[in-house]
Amino acid sequence: MSSDECILKLLYNLVRDDYAKNLLSLSLKIGDYVEPPELNKLLNYAYKNKVILFLMEQGPEYLRETKLYKRLIVQRQNFLNTLIRVVSALSDEGIEFVVFKTLRPVPDTPVDIDILVGNRENLILSLKALRKLFKVEVWKVDFYSIGLRLNDRNEFVDLYLQPHVSNFTYFDSQYILRDPRYIKVDGFQVPLPRPEAEALTIIAHAVIKEFLVTLNDIISTIFLLNQSCYKEFENLSQKSFLLPAVNVFFKGVVTSDRFPCKVDFHSLIKSLLSRVLTLGTLKSTPLFLWTQFTSKSLKFIKHYRRETYVRGLGR
Repeated sequence: MSSDECILKLLYNLVRDDYAKNLLSLSLKIGDYVEPPELNKLLNYAYKNKVILFLMEQGPEYLRETKLYKRLIVQRQNFLNTLIRVVSALSDEGIEFVVFKTLRPVPDTPVDIDILVGNRENLILSLKALRKLFKVEVWKVDFYSIGLRLNDRNEFVDLYLQPHVSNFTYFDSQYILRDPRYIKVDGFQVPLPRPEAEALTIIAHAVIKEFLVTLNDIISTIFLLNQSCYKEFENLSQKSFLLPAVNVFFKGVVTSDRFPCKVDFHSLIKSLLSRVLTLGTLKSTPLFLWTQFTSKSLKFIKHYRRETYVRGLGR
C-alpha cells in the first residue's frame, strides 16, 4: 500500500461522515459500483467538498466515462493553461512570488489563481506584466490585495501582499514566501509554499476566512503534512498564532457528521483573537473592524451562513 493510500485509509477510519467514508472507499478500491440515485448524491457531496475530480480520477472506471468528467477535465486544463501563462509572465520579470491555495495535492479547479507577491513594488510589476499578455480588468481593490479579471481567458487572478479576509490578515506572507518549492505543471516550474506553510495556509483559510472545512481541505492538509516535518509545522503554528485554528480544524475532522463542517462562532472568535496577537494582524484589525461595521456587515452574516463555496461548472 502506497503512502497516499495509507493516509486515505487512516482518514477512512477517523471520519464519522458516512458520505466521506463512501467516497474514500471508492478511492481506495474497497468500494464497488454505486447505484445511480446514490451516485448522484455522492457526486453532489463531492462537488460541495471540492473533491469531485478526485473522486472521478481515483474511483471506478465508469466515472471517467461520464460527460461530467470530460467537462471537468477541459475546465481544469483551461485553468492550468492560464496559470502557466501567468506564472511565466511574472517569472520573466524576475518577480518574487508563490502560487498559494491554488495547486493542492487534491486536484480542484478554484475560482481564481492566488499569487502572493509580498510587497507593493512586486504587485505593481505583476500587474504590468499581466497587462502585456491579457486584457486585464481590475475588479476589486483591498488594502492587502487586488483582484483581476482576465477578460480574454474568463479567469481571475488575485495578487496578495498578505493573505486576508476583509483586510484581516489570517497568515503572514513572510512564512509563505520563505524557501519555496517547485512543482512541474505541464513541464513548467511553478513556485509553491513549502508543505508546512501550505498546510497552515489551507487550515487558516478554511477556519478564519471561509468558516468551513471541506474534505478537500482535510485530505490536502494531511497529504502536505506527510511531506513535511511535523516539528516545523508545530513551530510555525505557534509563531503565527494559528494553534487555535489548527485545533478547530482537526477537531472537525474527527467529530463532524457531515462535511463541509461549519466552524462554530466561539471557535471562530478564539482563532481570530489569537491572530490579533501578531504585529501584522494587529495593524490590520482596525481596517477589518471598519470594513465589517460599514459596508460588509450583512455580507459577513451571509458568508457565515453558507454551506459550501465552489467554482461554478459554467466557468
